[in-house]
Amino acid sequence: MLHVRAGPSSEAVLDLGCTGRSTLQSGDRAFIACGVDGVVEVDLADPLAPRRAGTMPVDGEATALFLRDGHVWVEIAHYFARPVRTDGVVEGPGRRAVAAPQLGNASEGGPPTVVEPPRPSIMAPPRHGGLWELSAEAGAFVNLGPSSGGVVGWASAVYRFDLPIVVRLELAPIAFAAGNGITTVSSAHSSGLTSVDGVPSDSTGSSPGSGSIAVGAVQALVGVDTQFIEVAIGGGAATLGNPSGTGSLATGGSSIATEARFGAHDGLALTLESIVVNANGQFALASFFTSVQVPLTPTVMLVARGGGGNVGVLYGDLGVRVLLAGDGGRGTIALTGFFGGEGINFQGCSSNSGPPGAAAVTCPYASLGGPSVGGGIEWRR
Repeated sequence: MLHVRAGPSSEAVLDLGCTGRSTLQSGDRAFIACGVDGVVEVDLADPLAPRRAGTMPVDGEATALFLRDGHVWVEIAHYFARPVRTDGVVEGPGRRAVAAPQLGNASEGGPPTVVEPPRPSIMAPPRHGGLWELSAEAGAFVNLGPSSGGVVGWASAVYRFDLPIVVRLELAPIAFAAGNGITTVSSAHSSGLTSVDGVPSDSTGSSPGSGSIAVGAVQALVGVDTQFIEVAIGGGAATLGNPSGTGSLATGGSSIATEARFGAHDGLALTLESIVVNANGQFALASFFTSVQVPLTPTVMLVARGGGGNVGVLYGDLGVRVLLAGDGGRGTIALTGFFGGEGINFQGCSSNSGPPGAAAVTCPYASLGGPSVGGGIEWRR
């Protein structure tokens, strides 16, 4: 019980639900150390009606309270046990906070055996739910050929529920390039000639030009997410190169995206992703992606990945992910660095742009790629 005097003849009594060992008042708040029950905070704003404002569990027993730099601190006592040895061997104490008594020893009348708790496996760490995962990566490449270059990027916002459900919003992959080798191609079957940037040619093709191009995909997915398996499906939109058909062809459309992970999200795992685009009255495989991650230490992971397809982006790289803070849950921050090769291969015209006599068809063309280097950041909250 806590007795609060509001005057010479007024006193209020509050049942704390624990036995107090020490009391400290700070302003209109009182703090009571209650041993293994931790610390109880009492609101004294109304001395005639004190109320419990909160509790704080402690790792041991709360024995005393004191003020330091305007903050209330609690002294915590820990009790240790060690077997009795009279043969001159000294054994260190086991920590009570993590000790696990073995019932077999206790039933025989001996002291409990102290066992250290198991550490999470770096290959198969537990799943963390109820948090957001925000990540962004980008790699820059230089074209091997006509002077040009570009950037390939990935970005995602993922929410993992406490239940085994995941929702994903992704810009993956996206790419932009500029410089020579990015041209506009015009094709006409009526004359049997193809012109590149207005220059006649006797076959479909391209000549060095200067321009820019952007390709990529965006999708939203929902799926099942467990410790060792994640499967998700959704839809979005994506660009589509090398379309099939005749006439003026669409170079993009709505998409269906699927993803699957086999292994732990923060451990040893294989991930597969595919995007199928609906354009020009038919479905076409726009992109396929795979990655393998191998933990080397609790904070360092090796990541190898590659992908490509008619969405127009090609890439393959090897990287290292380093955990700067956290354990995979809230507050986790990780950085990734990688090197490899990237490129854009996008042809907006088909091999049969139109029937004889049809008007010229104009479409973008880019075929470039080279070595790349990049990095990314991940934050969980």
